[in-house]
Amino acid sequence: MAIKRALTVQNMIEMKTKQLPFEGKWYNAFEKPDATGTWFIYGNSSNGKTSFTLRLAKYLSELNLKVAFLSLEEHGTTSFKRAIIREKLLETREGKILFPAPESFKEFVERVESQKSPDVFIIDTIQRFKGQLDAEAYYDLVKRNPNKLFIILSHVEGKEPDGKLAIEIMRDACLKIFVEGQIAFSKGRSIGPKGAYVIWKEGAIRVHGEEMVNNILK
Repeated sequence: MAIKRALTVQNMIEMKTKQLPFEGKWYNAFEKPDATGTWFIYGNSSNGKTSFTLRLAKYLSELNLKVAFLSLEEHGTTSFKRAIIREKLLETREGKILFPAPESFKEFVERVESQKSPDVFIIDTIQRFKGQLDAEAYYDLVKRNPNKLFIILSHVEGKEPDGKLAIEIMRDACLKIFVEGQIAFSKGRSIGPKGAYVIWKEGAIRVHGEEMVNNILK
């Protein structure tokens, strides 16, 4: 098998990478992140992770991306429906955000690789695929679908992702977001001028203090 040609410095600089045209508070937190590959969102329960991810899904739909939100934990629950209403997803264009019923990893792969499948797939949470998914299968999925964006949510143990697979995926992700106390912090590799997004101002002030929150919102 022929060895692929190595790129020069100039080749690397000129290589085209599709980025999302984030603006305003989204740009301030995450700059213009890669439009494909993996984003990783992690944090403890009741810190704003679901609200943030629903709001992110809405913003991505406004950028004309079709989003599938696979909620493996809260699908159909009253709390999840309330969050959908609170984050104003009813304002999105019909069919731009879809909520598939909970499914196995094998069924999920079939959905991803079906014709005219969404541009973005959100998995909440990766721990629910325990025993069905390993690192090899994850890398294979991403490699076979280079034009898709996978946004993967994870529980934490302390302040680190819960489990070896979650840690592996976080290390691979092109955008890592840690949610704590109603603020989403960019932990790399795409960090905007503020490096953080306030999910709920009053709740964030209780945890982080008014000075920090107001500085992010400036």
